[in-house]
Amino acid sequence: VRAAPDLNISGPSTAVAAGSTVSYTVSLINRDSSACTASTFQLARSILAGWTGTLGSSSLSLSAGASGSTTLSVTSAQAATAGAHVVGVGSSSSVGSVHTANAAITYTVAAATSVLTETIGVDKPSYVRGDTVYMSALVKNNGAAVEGASVKFLVGLPGGASTTLTATSGSDGYARATYKLGKGKGAVGEYALRADATLGAGTATASASFSVR
Repeated sequence: VRAAPDLNISGPSTAVAAGSTVSYTVSLINRDSSACTASTFQLARSILAGWTGTLGSSSLSLSAGASGSTTLSVTSAQAATAGAHVVGVGSSSSVGSVHTANAAITYTVAAATSVLTETIGVDKPSYVRGDTVYMSALVKNNGAAVEGASVKFLVGLPGGASTTLTATSGSDGYARATYKLGKGKGAVGEYALRADATLGAGTATASASFSVR
């Protein structure tokens, strides 16, 4: 008597980054009675559009009661959304629908890690008393310019005091601020400039300096 096979797929359940390849084990047991002749089970994988899946073997030839296995390597799309996605495998044979079976497993795409970076600069390396300093900070998230980051500019004066200015990055990723230098002799010297950027839970810091003569 012919019977439906036992088809199973197993493998790691740990979330992986989009674009990663995960290898699963596909196993099948031929549940036909001992009086039946051997059967060749055709295997087919089921994955999302834009993903790739490769079976180590596309068929398993098994006697009644015998078992066999192969691998299924699945690579998600680079732009795959975070979360659980179903990966499936099915079987069939020339015997007919009785040898049809399906199994599935979850491929989990991890949420992308946010990496905030920042560079800071001024319009020139040195100034004279009374000048205006034009400062800017370029904020990027995972390498792309980001809008809406909060940036705090800290200007360290030669005498040890400091001034804080705030700005928000625009569509080009730049946050900009200006600082008017004093005209007295106390304005002469080296200035330390720091910018602290915040976007959600991400933070970044950059430093620069300029002089006043």
